[in-house]
Amino acid sequence: MIEDAARSFMTIVEAVQKMNEEIEKISAATEEISASAEEVSASVTDIASLAEVASEQTGQTSAAMEGQMATVQEINAVANDLSNEAIDLQEMIQQFKI
Repeated sequence: MIEDAARSFMTIVEAVQKMNEEIEKISAATEEISASAEEVSASVTDIASLAEVASEQTGQTSAAMEGQMATVQEINAVANDLSNEAIDLQEMIQQFKI
């Protein structure tokens, strides 16, 4: 009877040790998952930051292009005015030809 109790106790001790080992493995795996999650979170934060910078730069590029377009339109208007004046001058010169 004492031997049976001792064997049962040893079986319980071994089972507890195995459970402790499994708990340690699970704990280590949980720490690895947590570290990986933190890395993923940091990467997502970096990507979000880069996306924000890209968005700002796109806005700046768009604004610069709008400014250039306005300048080109002004140059085009001036060129049209000069062309009209050149035509007027040619007509005036035609009047003075002998």
